[in-house]
Amino acid sequence: MRLTYITAERLGSREIYPLDDPQTATMVGPVGEHALSLLHWGRDEPVPDGFAVEGGPKTRLRQVEAQMRLFFPGCALEIPQVPQANAVTLGLRTSDDTGFHRPIHIGFGLTQVLPIVIAAVSASKGDILLIENPEVHLHPAGQAHMGRFLADVARAGIQVIVETHSDHVLNGIRRSVKAGGISPEQVALYFFRSRTENGAQVTSPQIDGAGNLDAWPNGFFDQFDKDVNYLAGWGE
Repeated sequence: MRLTYITAERLGSREIYPLDDPQTATMVGPVGEHALSLLHWGRDEPVPDGFAVEGGPKTRLRQVEAQMRLFFPGCALEIPQVPQANAVTLGLRTSDDTGFHRPIHIGFGLTQVLPIVIAAVSASKGDILLIENPEVHLHPAGQAHMGRFLADVARAGIQVIVETHSDHVLNGIRRSVKAGGISPEQVALYFFRSRTENGAQVTSPQIDGAGNLDAWPNGFFDQFDKDVNYLAGWGE
């Protein structure tokens, strides 16, 4: 069993990335600093059928690319090594009709999602992924897909622990439950209140097979509803 921890402050766009030796690059690292090394050295490693995207090679590099395409249609990757240097560059393509670009010329969302996808595709059954704010720099549809993606990771036998402020991530998980991608028993939700507030500090809304929650504590992903109610003249 391996524990992979990925912080909210992940490594951003760079011209070049260090290429660590294979013995060091066994996990992506807290800020994703080893992610490209892990992908470079393990590019041809097989990915289990239970988690592989169908229709393409079931190797680590191509499965990372296939998963990234579900977030960013048309996405493609290349990670060539810099000649005579312990470094690689990252080429990203956002359309089948364009060439590869350096990360600094593409939106931050791709480089923020990439270490999460690499960690998930590289994980084995029984491993643990602990991820802070996977929604960073993603638009709402991407955040919702992140919820579905993490549910798929959990279904493959990898324990996923997520800290999020995104109702879209939550709703993506709820949709996966309703679609049968993951069972309600495999999902646990915890809402933490400030110690200065009244009531229980930690509550755990339960999810059913239709993706419904049995409780919505005040402050639990309810700001959208509050704002809409105010705009409609139904609340403060």
